[in-house]
Amino acid sequence: IVLIAAFLMIPLIYCPLFILFIILVCTISLALTGSRYSRQTRWNAFETAWTVNCLLLGVFATIVIHSLYTHNGTLLGIYTGATSVSIGLWMFLNYTLNNLD
Repeated sequence: IVLIAAFLMIPLIYCPLFILFIILVCTISLALTGSRYSRQTRWNAFETAWTVNCLLLGVFATIVIHSLYTHNGTLLGIYTGATSVSIGLWMFLNYTLNNLD
């Protein structure tokens, strides 16, 4: 119900961002499964997640800047939060890639 309400508030042009976010979460969960996969497989999964997250971060920041100019408070609030989450994921992925054994 919450997702339906969210989709009604956000124009359909932003739905691909939700799909990219799902791809990012699935890639991170694959990488975090640990011992079932080799180090190289986990490294590739984290690099893919890092790349998708950087793309999302750029798109989110662009939407935030655009919503500042158009004075759209709803989009500004939603995508400021999304940018914050994306920065947190970026920091987590950098830490994990640097410490992957």
